[in-house]
Order: sequence, then structure tokens, then C-alpha cells
Amino acid sequence: MGASKQGKWYVAEIVEEIHVEGAEENVVHRNLVLIRANSAEEAFQKAMAHGQEGEMIYDNPQGQRVTSTFRGLSNLTEIYTDLEDGEEITYYQWVGLDEDEIQSMLLPKDELDIFRQWNEEEDSDVPDIRARALLEEVPQPAYEDEASATAEEDLEEIDPQAVLAEVERILREPRDTREDYR
Repeated sequence: MGASKQGKWYVAEIVEEIHVEGAEENVVHRNLVLIRANSAEEAFQKAMAHGQEGEMIYDNPQGQRVTSTFRGLSNLTEIYTDLEDGEEITYYQWVGLDEDEIQSMLLPKDELDIFRQWNEEEDSDVPDIRARALLEEVPQPAYEDEASATAEEDLEEIDPQAVLAEVERILREPRDTREDYR
């Protein structure tokens, strides 16, 4: 089902640590990345290479140096179904959560990252890891309707790897009850 002549699909959870010059705290991302490979070993090698290729140094909008370092993999999972709209690609499991813990996982629409813009006041306690050069290149829509129209036009050009990266960004913090990822 999830395999083709080009290989099987895997989801690699790539851990990267980000340091912003002058910031007291680091930022750690666990990025979910699609990998196509013919075997688990090939998927592992490609995931490791992808993580290493993602290392970079750039300036944020305040001119501070941002360094992103690949730390390793936290998981590598095979996808057993074809990639289609609405297909489950991976999941996290918790056991014994009470109602408050479940509710703390849920966000209203306007707090989902896809609908939320960086806000200097609200986000002042988080190191700014945005790339200044990228922000200068990407035109910001003037109106919400313009953003919706652009999104609909771009629907045909969706990159599955970009979608998975966005999913991991939305998850913001680890939500897996497993304590040891090795």
C-alpha cells in the first residue's frame, strides 16, 4: 500500500537545536520529515543526511545570529498507507490523561500557528528564530481573503515534506509520553 517503484514512505523525526545570539534559552524542534526509501536502513541514512543538511546559520529580524544544529533522530516510522488527503501518517499516544490534560492539548482556531502571526508582545519570552532574509522575500497578504485565495491557488502545489514540517511546528512541544526516544 505505502510502497511504489520509488520505494516506501517513512516519517523521520529530526531533532534540531536552535540558539539565538544573546538569548538565554535554546529552542528545540522535532521536525517530521517525509523520507522515500527502499529499506529502513536507507531511510535512516537519508534521514540523517537530511538532518545534517538542515544545519544553518542566519540572522533574525533583530540582526542576531541564529544557529541551527542537527542533534539526531527521535524516531523513524514507516507509513503503511498511500499518501492522500486525510490519511494518517503517524500518531502519538498517551495513556491515562484526565480532562484537563486533554483540554490543554487543544487550541482555538485563532491560536493555531497557521492562523497566527508573530507578535513581539505575546512572543517576547521566546527567542526569535525567524530568518530576516526569508521574511523580506515573502510578501505578506494585505487581507485575510487574499491569503485564502493564495492558499487555494497553491493547493495543487502542496509539498508533503513541507506539510509535515508545518505539523511539527504546530505541535510546538513534545507530546509523547515515551521518556526515552533512543
